[in-house]
Amino acid sequence: MLVITRILLQFFLQHVGVILLRVQRPELDRPFRMPLFPLPPILAMAGFLYLLVFRKDPLIGLLVAAGIALSGTLIYLIRARFLREWPFTPAA
Repeated sequence: MLVITRILLQFFLQHVGVILLRVQRPELDRPFRMPLFPLPPILAMAGFLYLLVFRKDPLIGLLVAAGIALSGTLIYLIRARFLREWPFTPAA
């Protein structure tokens, strides 16, 4: 359940990233073309959301995934503060 949730969320966010990159940085060279952009990533995101929501016990998997993400974020922030890394670097 958690592996499926992680994979679906990862691919969902990758599609969000593709759309944001193409909208915010149109000057970048594109080594490939995406016909009918942004329709393919939007359809894929709709499919990922459908799979996340309409499966057995979706809330449990999403809550566990959110708990893992929150604990990982807290551990990173504690470590970053201790080592004075981003976002706790001194102002230059």
